[in-house]
Amino acid sequence: MSTMVALLMCLTAWVPAEESAELPAEARVHDARGTALIEAGDTVAGVAELERAYALMADPLQYRVGRSEVLGSIRGALDDLYEATGDAVHLRRLHAKLLMHLEALTLALGEAVTADDVAGTVVAVRKVEQQLARVPPEVMMARPVPRGRPVPAAVKPVPAPAKPVPAEGPTRRQLYIAGGVSLGIGVALLGVMASGIAKQQRHGAAGWAIDDAIDGRSITPAERAELVGHLDGARAGRRLALATGLSSAGLSVLGVALLARGRGRPGASRERTTGVTLAPWWVPAGVGATLLLPLR
Repeated sequence: MSTMVALLMCLTAWVPAEESAELPAEARVHDARGTALIEAGDTVAGVAELERAYALMADPLQYRVGRSEVLGSIRGALDDLYEATGDAVHLRRLHAKLLMHLEALTLALGEAVTADDVAGTVVAVRKVEQQLARVPPEVMMARPVPRGRPVPAAVKPVPAPAKPVPAEGPTRRQLYIAGGVSLGIGVALLGVMASGIAKQQRHGAAGWAIDDAIDGRSITPAERAELVGHLDGARAGRRLALATGLSSAGLSVLGVALLARGRGRPGASRERTTGVTLAPWWVPAGVGATLLLPLR
């Protein structure tokens, strides 16, 4: 069974922040030490060193690249620990670090944040949540491996049950409501798109009127300024119509998919679906949703 990830986003302009691809000197020492420990087999101690390197880069904007690289190393190491031990404490630890990274970057970027800035981290968070949902309850209660000690080589992953229990998904009623809301927003955005088209046409007609009035004579400064204003207005209307039109199409497709998934036989409104995850998210400059659907 494969999984399709559909990301539907409304994006605005992105304002880049000053970044440094270099790690601070002390952070580089801990990063190198952590990498060496992991390669030597002391994964737990190596993760602790990587966490120290990450903590030394407190500014999410100045060390944006470095923080992402170190977090990627931590993610890989914690994934390896989970594969080696079957202990879900490593997944919960990774989940918490990803959420903290996402929150710090979003707050630091403020109004300049776009969906592209956080999409990768959002997908990583949802992937870990999917892994946690598949962990058997008895494994979720397992005691964590002590920090600073290597993972015993003899430890084997906990065998999966013969018949995996599917993770509890949203009810059909919840999917139906979510689909109706998404579809309603998509239809409402059509009105905004229409206003953008009207604005483009209005300013375009005014600009052509000025051009016809000149009729071969030299254009005056006042006419030039008015013409430039109408051209800018027409471009703004076109951008508004394009952005809201694409957003409307995406939300409408999402709404129809959820409505189709939420429809069930009579009396099955509380029946839960499996293998479907809808994760809407918002940032100051955009809105989107991560939809995971099974393909059979």
